[in-house]
Amino acid sequence: MSAWMNLFVPEKVMLALGEQNFVQPTPIQIESLPAAIRDRRDIVGAAHTGSGKTLAFAIPILNGIMKLKEAAENELNQQLDGEEENEDDEILDEEEPEESAESDGDEEVEEKAEAESSEETKPLYALILTPTRELAIQVKNHIEAAAKYTGITCMAVVGGMSVQKQERLLRRGPEIVVATPGRLWELYSELSNHLSKMPKIRFLVLDEADRMVEKGHFEELEKILGTINSDAENEKRRQTFVFSATLTYTHKAPERLFMQKKKKKLKVTELSIEKKLEVLMGQVGMRERPKIIDLTEKQRTAETLTEARINCSAKERDLYLYYLLQQYPQRTLVFCNSKDCIRRLISIFTLLKCCPLPLHADMQQRQRLKNLDKFKGNPRGLLLATDVAARGLDIPGVEQVVHYQVPRTTESYVHRSGRTARACNEGLSVMMVAPDDLQNYRKIVKSLNRDADLPIFPVESDFVASLKPRVSMAWSIDLEEHKVNKHKRENNWFEKQAKEMDIDLDEDLLNDLGDSYEQARNRDKVYAMRASLDSLLSEPVIRAKQSGKYLTQTGKLYLPYMSSKHATDTVKSMKKVKGSNEEITKKEDKTVKGGKKRKRKEKFVEDE
Repeated sequence: MSAWMNLFVPEKVMLALGEQNFVQPTPIQIESLPAAIRDRRDIVGAAHTGSGKTLAFAIPILNGIMKLKEAAENELNQQLDGEEENEDDEILDEEEPEESAESDGDEEVEEKAEAESSEETKPLYALILTPTRELAIQVKNHIEAAAKYTGITCMAVVGGMSVQKQERLLRRGPEIVVATPGRLWELYSELSNHLSKMPKIRFLVLDEADRMVEKGHFEELEKILGTINSDAENEKRRQTFVFSATLTYTHKAPERLFMQKKKKKLKVTELSIEKKLEVLMGQVGMRERPKIIDLTEKQRTAETLTEARINCSAKERDLYLYYLLQQYPQRTLVFCNSKDCIRRLISIFTLLKCCPLPLHADMQQRQRLKNLDKFKGNPRGLLLATDVAARGLDIPGVEQVVHYQVPRTTESYVHRSGRTARACNEGLSVMMVAPDDLQNYRKIVKSLNRDADLPIFPVESDFVASLKPRVSMAWSIDLEEHKVNKHKRENNWFEKQAKEMDIDLDEDLLNDLGDSYEQARNRDKVYAMRASLDSLLSEPVIRAKQSGKYLTQTGKLYLPYMSSKHATDTVKSMKKVKGSNEEITKKEDKTVKGGKKRKRKEKFVEDE
């Protein structure tokens, strides 16, 4: 633990870190802790996902609160000592009985102690803002673990949970509040006594800050920052931390945001990194000369992350996802761009008995947390998520991330991929690229400063062919059930509205579900299809030699179902890809003299 001592970490925090086996600090912690603790500078930090950013701001906050509480306690003791001396002088001068004077003094001390423990007198030292509920709860848990021996209290204020319960917890006066902007502003607007102290906070953190300050993402954030910065004197004393894995990334906003009322397109300009940071620091209200730490300049993703792609048509995505789940039975996180896509995949992969779990913004918070716990507890778990799970979440043991659809921005790709290969562990990121996705794919590769495309993920064609009947049958079942359920939902909606309005319903508005005989025949058809699928699932599939290693850069993680030939070839290609790309680039530079470099032809290679 000597490495932590050199970073000015207090002993009580080091004791808690030791219990969690955090023996060595990470690069972002080494860079930020001395500047934050010793020099009390504001910090702007950009580092890879899973690099320990939470402790990089949590430790300075805990250290600062401990010092503030110690100073307040010393001041209170001095006041009490002075009052006791005054009481002794008054007792000597007064003729009243000695016992009466002593009891009066004891009552005053007790009253002061009670006042100190009341909600009005408990200070709110730190406020940490995050874009998602899950990240807020995760940050709160990390802080509580680090603050185990400090006596510092922490609370999460997030949506999806009981407002009354959170108000009751706030009355206890937590010294650190981790919150999402929406629920925080809701409780502040309801005149919560403890949250009314926000303008006096001594520490402010924006985690995943680039998303937090994007225009239109969090309207409440502007109001919160305005409230916090309303006290100009305290703003000078406040220490601010701004962190994200993609803080220094830039991308063009959608053109629809640049449309005027006359529908004339404006020229879309790309915000420079310097301008982006300047705007961000201006919005947050940082002090002059903050410490800017950027550990993402050379390698946009973690070095232990192996990235690959599968070229396929949009209709083949389900087949290749099923292939990955069968060939690599590991904890898998699949990202989609929409909730509708997740709902469809849940239906299909439930039929295929893959036990998928959804995670998206429309779900109740309790169900979201429940699904996360189930996923963490299953070594072969399958979680289908939107970008609500992409930022900050530390889900242990995620071996592979699958981008079912190409992310819309580079930031999304980096954050999604960052759910695996965390804390120096290895992981795999596979992106499915359809012909319509090529433009977005090229933008991502360019933004990542890559000289070459992502390598093609090796696929066992015989294995894929043997899985195709299963997926096709699941599609057919889902299509039949979806059609019937859709018609039933529409009919139920019309009937409900007619009943509420107390009017007769025109039967022409209802979908024809057929007579009882026809409905029974459709049910029997679906039952027969399900039985056929169950029969297919019970049969063994054609698979290559069951040996080989996981497709990571070092091949340390073993998987039983990968063929040794493909595994060996891929591992070798992964090791050589950087060197070969550099040689190709040098040769191209030599052959092209003057003018612009010759662009490589974009060619979509179909999987065999």
